[in-house]
Parts: sequence; structure tokens; C-alpha cells
Amino acid sequence: MNSIKRAGHLDPAYGNNGIAPVPARGLSPDVHTLQVFPAAAQPGFGMAFYGFNPDDPAKENGLFTRVNQNGSWDSSTGHVPVTPLATPVPYWNHEYTTMLHSPLDGEERFLTSSLIIYICDNGDVSIHLAIGSYDKAFQPTKGFGENGISLPPPYWPDQRRYSPASAVAPQTNKRLDARAVDYRGTQLGLSAGKVKAIFEGGFAGAQGSDKHTWCLQIDPATGEPAPGLGANGTESLLALPLRNGLRIAPCRAAFLDDGSFLLLATAGDKAYLQRFKPNATLDKSFAANTGFIELPYRSGRFGMAVRDNLVVISSAARLGENAPTYLYGFTLSGKPVPDFTRIISLPLPGALMLEHAQFDNQGRLVLAGRRVFKADHDPYLHSEMRVARLLSSGETDLGFGDAGFTPADPLLSAANGLYVDDDGISVLAVFPVSLTAPFYEVIARFQS
Repeated sequence: MNSIKRAGHLDPAYGNNGIAPVPARGLSPDVHTLQVFPAAAQPGFGMAFYGFNPDDPAKENGLFTRVNQNGSWDSSTGHVPVTPLATPVPYWNHEYTTMLHSPLDGEERFLTSSLIIYICDNGDVSIHLAIGSYDKAFQPTKGFGENGISLPPPYWPDQRRYSPASAVAPQTNKRLDARAVDYRGTQLGLSAGKVKAIFEGGFAGAQGSDKHTWCLQIDPATGEPAPGLGANGTESLLALPLRNGLRIAPCRAAFLDDGSFLLLATAGDKAYLQRFKPNATLDKSFAANTGFIELPYRSGRFGMAVRDNLVVISSAARLGENAPTYLYGFTLSGKPVPDFTRIISLPLPGALMLEHAQFDNQGRLVLAGRRVFKADHDPYLHSEMRVARLLSSGETDLGFGDAGFTPADPLLSAANGLYVDDDGISVLAVFPVSLTAPFYEVIARFQS
């Protein structure tokens, strides 16, 4: 085995020469993998995942599992089914799309979230959020909600009750028909001792609809609603303001130590970076007292990384065009940072879509995504996963991979998650077996 350290190249000590499949339950990992929805890095232990087997097309049986630090499967934990709630419960309460490693009182813990739907007897609907809490072995956290799932009260314009008919049924779990989760949507974080979630939800019924993008705050130990939001600090659920008369759609969020948060969101054909105070009201002092920074929409796919006083946004190229990824750097107060406002490009044709971003512990910026291109006379688009790294100065790290980029690998088609820690650079990578078959999903570990 080659033990020479080569930053930006696959780590030969991890998995099979740097690649480890995420095993499905009861199926050969050489052929099938778990269809991963959320995933989370667990420093010191490896990577945790939640998803569904490829032979579970209705997505009725959610499973947790783990891949160890060295890329081996954690067979001692195995595949752990999500613990169901007693009925009646809202639809989709365990179709988790976000996952956060969030230790509590020195104990390992994961938080998850899922959009859910309540249905009244008269057919009125409220879309809200369920939040799960699980220990290292993926068992429900004692004292948190019911069986580890918190169901904060949903929003209704007036008094409603949901129908017992809204109990989970197999057909309801067909909602997650995508083959990989889209990071754009619910954002989940822990800061200043509270769990905050940003999500799109609201009410729809015969008399009209009342939908918003919300900030929800709960107690991390119990899952109970935690007041502190709004001008008076009395709310646990607060509607975030519109932008140009349009509801904002969350793309990325960064939850800061003081309870405030940065939110990158889209509204129509615009993208906005906004800062919110700990009570989830808009911080109008941000960006020279404008309260927001407007960014080009381009593909609508963005990364965001925050370290100390630096915020960097990556804006991916549109699918099908020959274009680079653009970076935009700002301070936490919204002032431009020229060193990180630049273009990232390859000397190759295609769309460079680096939509995942994270700083390492040396202040270097790691970007992950894919290059999408046409090859010769092939009418179909091709995709190859790429990872890039910048130095803390904002310059391309020429000692990383080949001139700042990881080499293309035929087994790595696209990135669906980026996790940077002391073990290296881990990417949740997908490989399309065919146009309709489930993805083959792996962790690719690159040396740092």
C-alpha cells in the first residue's frame, strides 16, 4: 500500500483505496448501497447515515447506520430502524432530510428533521416540522419528545385539530421519490443552547393558504418549544420576512455561537444573504444597514462556509453551460472580502458546479461538486466529481491534487455532501448506475 501523503488524492488507508460504500441492509455492498438522505460526520467515530434500502421503493423503513473512521462498516451497530410513534401521527414524520451531530452533556447525539403534514377532518392542511433526537447507537434520546421525535405544535390560522386518519400509511412515504436529498430546504442547527430550524411550511385549505418560511426554536434536551423569538422574545415559532414581496426559500444557514444566524435563500430569480439576530428578527445593521446582500441566482445552487469573521458563498454554474463557479467573500457584518471574491475554474469545458463548501482547521477553504460536460459527439451530459481547495489567503492551493483539484475518478460522479475534519476530506459521492436505477452511494476520503 502506498503510504506517501498526497493531499487531494484518495486516502489509500480508508476503505478500498479511499472509497467506502454505505451498505444497504441484507444486500451485497458490491452491488447495492443505502439510498442516503441525511448524513453527518461524527468526529472520532466516522460517518452516520439515515436512508432507505434500494429494495424499499415506497420508503417505508428508514434505517440508520455508520461507516467507521477507517471506512469499514460498523457491523456491531448494524442497521437500526427508526423507532415509530404511536398513531395517530402526522404524515412523513420520519422522512428525515437533515441530520446534525450534536453532543449533549458529553453524550453522543444526533438531531434530525423532517417536514410533516397535518390533515384536519375538513381537509385543511398544515405543513410543519418533526425533529428527532438519537444517541450514538441510534436509539431515541430519553426524555426527548415521544420515542425521540418531537412534534412542536403546527401553525393554524385558527383552532383546528388534525384527523386520526392522518396516521402514517405506506403510501404516504412515496413523497421522497428523489434519488438523493437536496440540501436546499430545511436548515437545522444548535447555537446558544437552543435548537433552531429554518423551514418552509404553513396552512392550506378551502379558504386559502398562509405559507411562510419559519424559524422554530426548541429545547435540545426535551424537544419542547423554547420561547426567545420575536421582538418580545415570547415566541418559539416566527415567520421570517418576505423579500421583495416573495417568500424566501432556504438554501444554506450558518448558526453562530451567540444564537444569531446567517441565511442564504432565494426569492424568485434572486439570491440573498441575510443575518438574523438570536430572536430571529432581521439584523438591519448587516451589509451597511441594508439588512441583506443580493447575489446572482445563476443555477440556484450554493455553498456557504463560515470561519471566524469570514463568510464565503460559492455559486455553481448552470447545468449545460460552459462556466466556472463564482465565490463571494464577506465579513460577518456584510463587508466584501476581495481575497475570497473570485472565479474558480478548470482548464476544461463544462459547467463547474462546486455547491458544497467548508473550512478546515487551518482556514483553508474546501469546495466540492461536479463538472458537467459533453464528451465528443455523445448527446448525453457527463458528470465527474471534483474537490478543490484554497489557501487561507484565498489563493488556489497548488499543492492539493492536480493544481488545486482532485483528479477525476470514473467511480465518482457527483458530490452530495462535504465533511472536513482531522481525519481528512470526506465526500458523500453518488454514481448513477443507470438513468432510473438507485444510486450507488459511497464516501470518498481524500488526504488533506
